[in-house]
Order: sequence, then C-alpha cells, then structure tokens
Amino acid sequence: MIKNFKKRMSVLILTVLVMSTSLISPIYASENYGIEKIEGQDYSISEDGNDAVTINSKDGIERVSVKEDDNTRKVTIYNNTTGEEECLILNKKDGSIYSSITNKTLSSDEQNPIISPRSDTSYSTVYISWAEFKTTIGTTATVGGVVGLILTRVPGGQVVGSVIGTISTIVGGGTLLIPNDSSHGLKFTIKKVKHYRSRLGKRHVWYISKSIVSVSRY
Repeated sequence: MIKNFKKRMSVLILTVLVMSTSLISPIYASENYGIEKIEGQDYSISEDGNDAVTINSKDGIERVSVKEDDNTRKVTIYNNTTGEEECLILNKKDGSIYSSITNKTLSSDEQNPIISPRSDTSYSTVYISWAEFKTTIGTTATVGGVVGLILTRVPGGQVVGSVIGTISTIVGGGTLLIPNDSSHGLKFTIKKVKHYRSRLGKRHVWYISKSIVSVSRY
C-alpha cells in the first residue's frame, strides 16, 4: 500500500510538469531550490538541469523529468530506491492526460478549469479534485506524484519550496488515501509574470514565468 502511494504521488507531481508550456519553463526556479533541506523538513530537492529535479523524501529518491515536443509533454517519475518508473503524458491537441500508473486517460472535460485574470503580474487558481487525482495516480499518492500532476496541469509550472513542504504535510509521508470525490481536492495558486524587453522603441514579451506559490485543500 505505502509503495503504491509513493509511486502515485510522484506521478502527481509529474502531471503538473506535463502541462507546463511557457516560453521558458524549467521545472523549478533555481533561486528556490538547492541540495540543502527545505524549511527543516526531512526532504530535499536538487536540480538536475532545466528539465529534471530530484526529490529526496520519505518516499525515497525520485527523479522527475520532462520531455516535450509539438504534440505531447511527457513527465517521467523514476524512483531510484525501488527502480519503478511511471509517466504522465499530455496530448496538446485535445488536452487529455494519460497515466501509466492507472493506465487511464483523463479527458479535458474531466479536468477543472484554470481561472485567471489578465495583467502583467496575475494570479490564477487551479482546482484538482480528488477524483481527478484518483484517475491519474490511483488511490494513494506521494509528494513526487502530486507535484507531477500539478506540473502537468499548470503551463510553465515552477514549484516554490513552501508548496513542496505543504504537499508533504497533506500526503502525510505516503499515508493519504485518495477518495473518489469530485467536489473536493487541492487548490493551487499560480503567479504569472510577463517579462518584457524593448526593441526599436517597442516593448515585447520576452518570456512568461509561472510559479505555483500556494496549495490548500478545498
């Protein structure tokens, strides 16, 4: 049970990565991560290039990586401790997400919408129901899985350290059983910043950064 939970939580984190589609979208902001432990918790995060990150927690050592082309975005979660590998694949054409963990495909109609205002610096909210989590990562979850899913759902997602800590607390070190509940789940706040540069007297969008800055139950 615990083993399956850890694997599925890793996939969650993976899914989030799949949905990241900004011009420049490293998995984690370099200023927020390091080999040292975050906020005194018993886990640590280290960068492995712009397209991968390693999470060392009670679930073991998990490497979350992203590969992307014009049609798909694939987030892979590899557990160095158990040797198990799972993936989440976003189909950019129809918005569906395939999970190797559950061997199911989540259609875009089954995903809660992203609500966001318009401005240079704006905030949006992403709701992921327990039912959606269960479809993509099964009945249990790990920190890596939750992060994977939110990275799949959030374009250009970068996760700040405090969010990782909160997710770790919510999943309880791999003991959280996911209910089939479409009315409740996790709510993520996303900060979107447009970065500009000037050329020939005109201001153009250089790149867009998106950070997952908070998570809570709803």
